[in-house]
Amino acid sequence: MDNLTKSSLNFLTSSHLDRMADIRFKNHDINELINSPKARFIVVKNGENLLSDKDRADPISLKKEKLNGLTINSENCYLLGTKDNLIYFTLDLDLCDNEYLPDKTTEFLNLRKHKINEKKWTGSLLAYSNSLISWHQNHKFCGKCGSKTSPKELGQARYCTNENCGIPHYPRTDPAIIVVVTKGDKCLMARKPEWTEGLYSLIAGYVDHGESLEDTVVREVLEETSIKVQSVHYHSSQPWPFPYTLMAGFVAEAENEDIVIDPHELEEAKWMTREQIIEGLKKGTHKLPTSFSISHKLITDWFDQGECGKLADYLSID
Repeated sequence: MDNLTKSSLNFLTSSHLDRMADIRFKNHDINELINSPKARFIVVKNGENLLSDKDRADPISLKKEKLNGLTINSENCYLLGTKDNLIYFTLDLDLCDNEYLPDKTTEFLNLRKHKINEKKWTGSLLAYSNSLISWHQNHKFCGKCGSKTSPKELGQARYCTNENCGIPHYPRTDPAIIVVVTKGDKCLMARKPEWTEGLYSLIAGYVDHGESLEDTVVREVLEETSIKVQSVHYHSSQPWPFPYTLMAGFVAEAENEDIVIDPHELEEAKWMTREQIIEGLKKGTHKLPTSFSISHKLITDWFDQGECGKLADYLSID
C-alpha cells in the first residue's frame, strides 16, 4: 500500500476539497459566496464543534438560513473550499454579535473527546475549520511590528494593517512525529500522567528547527525513554487540529531494550507484546488511543502483522 493510500485511511484526512485558490487572490467578494444557495457553514464555539448527539456523531454543516440571522462577514467567516457542488465555510461563533442556539438534535461537543462518525469525509472539514479558526484567534497581531492584522484572501491569510509593514501571514502548521518503536515481537508503549488511567500510546513530539522528521524520531525516542532507534520508515500522516498540528507517523526499530524515562514527559514506558495488550484489554487495565487518531492506526497496523489476529477483534468498536 502506498503512502497516499495509508494517509487517506486516517480519520480527519482525504476530503479532496477544492480549496478554491483561483479566487482567493482575486479579492473575491466573500459576501457573494456566503449568500450563495450552495453555501454551507461548519460552526465552532469555544473550540467545540456542532455535532449530532447520536452515539457516533456526525459533523453538521448548516445553510445560512439556519444561522438565526447572525451577522456573517470576513472577520468571523473563512472559506474552506468546494466539494460536490457545495461551498464550505467555517464560522467562528465567538466573533458573532448574537448567540447561536442549536436545536434538540445537535450539540456543541469537544472533537477530541467525543466519539465521531469516522466514516464521514466531513470529519476532515472539522480538522480544517478548527485549525484555521485557532490560527486566526492566535495571530491577531503582526509578529514583525506588533500591529493588528486583518483577515484577507477569504480567510487564508492575515495582513498587517500597518502600512509601513503590511506583511502577509499565512496559516501555520506545527509538524510533529509519532512513532511505533518495535524490538522483536514487542512494541514500546508509554503514558503521560495527565492521561486517563490505563491509557497507553506511542512516543510523539514536535519537530525542532533544523531537524528532519527522521531526526526528530531518533531524538524524541531517546530523550523520553533512552531507547536508541536505528531504521526509521515513514508510514502516513494526519492533520491534528489541537490546535494546528500535522502528525507524521513512523515505524522504527530499537537497538536496545533498557528504558529510562524522562519524568518531565512520561509517567511510564514499557515494552508490550501483542499477548500482553490483549490481556490488558480483556482485564480493562489497558486502554488504547481513540480510534480516529493516527496513534491508533499505527498500533493497529503493527498488531495485525502478528499471529494474534486483528486488534479490532479485541476492541468494542464497530
